[in-house]
Amino acid sequence: MGKPQKLTVTELTDLIRHTLEGGFPELLVEGELSNFRPSSTGHLYFTLKDSGASIQAIMFKNRIRSLNFEPKDGMLLRVKGSLSVYAARGTYSIVVEEMERAGEGDILAMLEERKRKLAAEGLFDEKRKRPIPRFPETDSFGTHRAYPPYPGRGLSGTCGRRGTFQFQALQYRTLILHPKRLRCVHSGNHV
Repeated sequence: MGKPQKLTVTELTDLIRHTLEGGFPELLVEGELSNFRPSSTGHLYFTLKDSGASIQAIMFKNRIRSLNFEPKDGMLLRVKGSLSVYAARGTYSIVVEEMERAGEGDILAMLEERKRKLAAEGLFDEKRKRPIPRFPETDSFGTHRAYPPYPGRGLSGTCGRRGTFQFQALQYRTLILHPKRLRCVHSGNHV
Protein backbone atom coordinates (compact mmCIF):
# COMPACT_ATOMS: atom_id res chain seq x y z
CA MET A 1 0.00 0.00 0.00
CA GLY A 2 1.42 3.36 -1.04
CA LYS A 3 1.81 6.48 1.05
CA PRO A 4 -1.42 8.57 1.05
CA GLN A 5 -1.31 11.89 -0.76
CA LYS A 6 -1.21 14.93 1.53
CA LEU A 7 -4.14 17.27 0.86
CA THR A 8 -5.21 20.58 2.27
CA VAL A 9 -8.78 20.89 3.54
CA THR A 10 -9.62 22.99 0.50
CA GLU A 11 -8.16 20.42 -1.90
CA LEU A 12 -10.08 17.60 -0.21
CA THR A 13 -13.30 19.60 -0.26
CA ASP A 14 -12.80 20.40 -3.96
CA LEU A 15 -12.36 16.68 -4.70
CA ILE A 16 -15.54 15.88 -2.76
CA ARG A 17 -17.40 18.68 -4.57
CA HIS A 18 -16.38 17.46 -8.02
CA THR A 19 -17.25 13.86 -7.11
CA LEU A 20 -20.69 14.67 -5.67
CA GLU A 21 -21.78 17.46 -7.97
CA GLY A 22 -20.44 15.70 -11.07
CA GLY A 23 -21.70 12.27 -10.04
CA PHE A 24 -25.26 13.37 -9.22
CA PRO A 25 -26.16 16.09 -11.74
CA GLU A 26 -29.91 15.43 -11.39
CA LEU A 27 -31.73 13.75 -8.52
CA LEU A 28 -35.30 12.79 -7.68
CA VAL A 29 -35.56 12.33 -3.91
CA GLU A 30 -38.55 11.53 -1.72
CA GLY A 31 -38.59 12.35 1.98
CA GLU A 32 -40.48 13.94 4.81
CA LEU A 33 -40.20 17.71 5.22
CA SER A 34 -38.92 18.98 8.56
CA ASN A 35 -37.27 22.11 9.96
CA PHE A 36 -38.97 24.17 7.25
CA ARG A 37 -37.84 27.77 7.49
CA PRO A 38 -38.40 30.42 4.84
CA SER A 39 -35.64 33.04 4.98
CA SER A 40 -35.96 36.80 4.83
CA THR A 41 -34.23 36.66 1.42
CA GLY A 42 -37.10 34.57 0.02
CA HIS A 43 -35.27 31.23 -0.16
CA LEU A 44 -36.69 28.09 1.50
CA TYR A 45 -34.43 26.06 3.78
CA PHE A 46 -35.52 22.65 5.05
CA THR A 47 -34.53 19.08 5.80
CA LEU A 48 -35.69 15.99 3.93
CA LYS A 49 -35.62 12.82 5.99
CA ASP A 50 -36.77 9.25 6.24
CA SER A 51 -36.34 6.64 8.95
CA GLY A 52 -32.64 6.18 8.21
CA ALA A 53 -31.15 9.53 7.19
CA SER A 54 -31.66 13.22 6.56
CA ILE A 55 -30.28 15.79 4.12
CA GLN A 56 -30.40 19.57 4.08
CA ALA A 57 -32.14 21.25 1.15
CA ILE A 58 -32.60 24.72 -0.26
CA MET A 59 -35.04 26.06 -2.82
CA PHE A 60 -34.01 29.42 -4.19
CA LYS A 61 -36.44 32.30 -4.52
CA ASN A 62 -36.62 32.16 -8.34
CA ARG A 63 -37.87 28.52 -8.22
CA ILE A 64 -40.55 29.04 -5.55
CA ARG A 65 -43.00 30.55 -8.04
CA SER A 66 -43.57 27.07 -9.49
CA LEU A 67 -44.99 25.76 -6.18
CA ASN A 68 -48.75 25.17 -6.12
CA PHE A 69 -48.93 24.44 -2.38
CA GLU A 70 -47.53 25.77 0.89
CA PRO A 71 -44.90 23.38 2.31
CA LYS A 72 -45.38 22.36 5.96
CA ASP A 73 -43.39 20.14 8.32
CA GLY A 74 -44.53 16.53 8.11
CA MET A 75 -45.44 16.54 4.42
CA LEU A 76 -44.03 13.79 2.26
CA LEU A 77 -42.33 15.48 -0.69
CA ARG A 78 -40.72 14.50 -3.95
CA VAL A 79 -38.02 16.95 -5.00
CA LYS A 80 -35.98 17.25 -8.16
CA GLY A 81 -32.60 18.94 -8.00
CA SER A 82 -28.87 18.49 -7.74
CA LEU A 83 -26.27 18.11 -5.01
CA SER A 84 -24.22 21.08 -3.93
CA VAL A 85 -21.21 21.18 -1.60
CA TYR A 86 -20.87 24.21 0.66
CA ALA A 87 -17.10 24.33 1.12
CA ALA A 88 -17.01 26.83 4.00
CA ARG A 89 -18.89 24.39 6.27
CA GLY A 90 -17.90 21.14 4.58
CA THR A 91 -21.53 20.17 4.10
CA TYR A 92 -23.63 19.10 1.16
CA SER A 93 -27.27 19.69 0.37
CA ILE A 94 -29.85 19.35 -2.37
CA VAL A 95 -30.55 22.46 -4.43
CA VAL A 96 -34.22 21.96 -5.26
CA GLU A 97 -35.50 22.95 -8.70
CA GLU A 98 -38.99 21.40 -8.41
CA MET A 99 -41.07 20.18 -5.47
CA GLU A 100 -44.34 18.25 -5.31
CA ARG A 101 -46.39 16.62 -2.58
CA ALA A 102 -46.11 12.84 -2.35
CA GLY A 103 -48.50 12.25 0.59
CA GLU A 104 -48.31 12.40 4.35
CA GLY A 105 -45.01 11.65 6.07
CA ASP A 106 -44.55 8.70 8.43
CA ILE A 107 -43.59 10.85 11.41
CA LEU A 108 -46.62 13.10 11.04
CA ALA A 109 -48.86 10.05 10.59
CA MET A 110 -47.43 8.51 13.78
CA LEU A 111 -48.03 11.74 15.73
CA GLU A 112 -51.58 12.01 14.43
CA GLU A 113 -52.25 8.38 15.41
CA ARG A 114 -50.95 9.05 18.93
CA LYS A 115 -53.09 12.16 19.14
CA ARG A 116 -56.21 10.18 18.11
CA LYS A 117 -55.40 7.47 20.65
CA LEU A 118 -54.89 9.95 23.50
CA ALA A 119 -58.04 11.85 22.52
CA ALA A 120 -60.01 8.58 22.61
CA GLU A 121 -58.77 8.10 26.19
CA GLY A 122 -60.16 11.55 27.02
CA LEU A 123 -56.78 13.11 27.80
CA PHE A 124 -57.55 16.28 25.83
CA ASP A 125 -60.98 16.90 27.40
CA GLU A 126 -61.51 20.43 28.69
CA LYS A 127 -62.57 19.14 32.14
CA ARG A 128 -59.07 17.65 32.59
CA LYS A 129 -57.30 20.94 31.92
CA ARG A 130 -56.13 23.08 34.80
CA PRO A 131 -55.09 26.71 34.54
CA ILE A 132 -51.35 27.35 34.50
CA PRO A 133 -50.45 29.22 37.71
CA ARG A 134 -49.02 32.69 37.27
CA PHE A 135 -46.34 31.96 39.86
CA PRO A 136 -45.65 28.24 40.31
CA GLU A 137 -44.95 27.07 43.85
CA THR A 138 -42.87 24.04 42.89
CA ASP A 139 -40.69 23.12 39.94
CA SER A 140 -38.61 20.01 39.39
CA PHE A 141 -35.40 19.21 37.56
CA GLY A 142 -34.14 15.86 36.32
CA THR A 143 -30.34 15.68 36.40
CA HIS A 144 -27.65 13.04 36.30
CA ARG A 145 -26.07 12.25 39.65
CA ALA A 146 -22.71 13.57 38.41
CA TYR A 147 -24.05 17.12 37.98
CA PRO A 148 -24.07 19.76 40.74
CA PRO A 149 -26.57 18.90 43.44
CA TYR A 150 -29.07 21.77 43.22
CA PRO A 151 -29.47 23.44 39.82
CA GLY A 152 -32.86 24.71 40.94
CA ARG A 153 -31.32 26.60 43.84
CA GLY A 154 -29.68 29.03 41.38
CA LEU A 155 -32.93 29.64 39.54
CA SER A 156 -35.02 30.18 42.67
CA GLY A 157 -32.29 32.40 44.15
CA THR A 158 -32.12 34.50 40.97
CA CYS A 159 -35.90 34.94 40.97
CA GLY A 160 -35.75 35.98 44.65
CA ARG A 161 -32.95 38.52 44.11
CA ARG A 162 -34.83 40.05 41.21
CA GLY A 163 -37.93 40.37 43.34
CA THR A 164 -40.01 38.17 41.10
CA PHE A 165 -41.12 35.13 43.08
CA GLN A 166 -39.92 32.22 45.19
CA PHE A 167 -40.62 28.56 44.54
CA GLN A 168 -39.53 25.19 45.80
CA ALA A 169 -37.13 23.42 43.45
CA LEU A 170 -37.12 19.61 43.53
CA GLN A 171 -34.26 17.75 41.92
CA TYR A 172 -34.73 14.19 40.72
CA ARG A 173 -31.54 12.20 40.23
CA THR A 174 -31.83 10.20 37.03
CA LEU A 175 -29.72 7.86 34.98
CA ILE A 176 -29.47 10.00 31.86
CA LEU A 177 -29.06 8.06 28.59
CA HIS A 178 -29.79 4.77 30.29
CA PRO A 179 -32.77 2.40 29.84
CA LYS A 180 -33.46 2.51 33.59
CA ARG A 181 -33.89 6.29 33.62
CA LEU A 182 -37.68 6.16 33.37
CA ARG A 183 -37.91 4.06 36.52
CA CYS A 184 -35.78 6.63 38.35
CA VAL A 185 -37.96 9.51 37.24
CA HIS A 186 -41.22 7.67 37.97
CA SER A 187 -40.06 6.62 41.45
CA GLY A 188 -40.49 10.26 42.53
CA ASN A 189 -37.47 10.30 44.85
CA HIS A 190 -36.11 13.81 45.05
CA VAL A 191 -32.87 15.03 46.58
